[in-house]
Amino acid sequence: MTIKTITKSLALAAACTNLTATAGVVVHSAPAPAPAPTSLWTGSVTLGYDSDYIFRGLHVTDGLATATLDLNYAISDKWSLNLNAWYANGAERNDDYDELDLYAKLLYKVNDKFSIGPSFRYYAYPFAGDGDQYEPGVEAVFAPCPNTTINLGAYYETESEAFYVELGASYNYKINDNFSLVPGAVISYLDRSGWGVDTNGFNHAAFYIKAPITLKSNVTLTPYIAWNIPLDAIDDNDGLNPNQDDQFYGGASLTVGF
Repeated sequence: MTIKTITKSLALAAACTNLTATAGVVVHSAPAPAPAPTSLWTGSVTLGYDSDYIFRGLHVTDGLATATLDLNYAISDKWSLNLNAWYANGAERNDDYDELDLYAKLLYKVNDKFSIGPSFRYYAYPFAGDGDQYEPGVEAVFAPCPNTTINLGAYYETESEAFYVELGASYNYKINDNFSLVPGAVISYLDRSGWGVDTNGFNHAAFYIKAPITLKSNVTLTPYIAWNIPLDAIDDNDGLNPNQDDQFYGGASLTVGF
């Protein structure tokens, strides 16, 4: 065997040895970065002003300043919890009207278009003595097509023994990335037997248009105008609810999301 042949054989053996050594080695790629943690909580803070406080068709007071804290928790892909605290001051009323509402809603997502669940609301009047009210209810949200929302709620207010149903619909018309117009309408039905009143019938209708303006990614200014129309259940009890006429009103709110 020549020296050339021996050298060639040694080189071939070294190559095979190197191939055998690397054949059993698994080459790992760098681990993917961990996803940024995302909170299951979202929420917003809103400050608002309304020229008139219209509650379920009833004119309560003028010049209402409001503050709202709204929290949402994604329990699962089907269940969501909403918690809300709303404080209002009717600065233009002689008795300086104040109201605190605490609200909770648990929604079950039946499908991408329909959700339903129970709700509970507590009404308190800090400077009006004993006037607290409690209201369990059931609410449903239906989105039959893009940008359209239908809301249906049924509630029982325990103190006045009032059963109240409200149906509303709205459409979000997007003008551009920062501006939309949202027209909507509401109609309600009332059956009340408490406070010495026994009445039932359609309660009120209302029409409104909102114009949400996105100032920053998490900041929205929303002016609105509305028209309230009291119906039979309000008109039949003018002694309990005096001076309830058709009325135009409006206001604006500033919302910061987090």
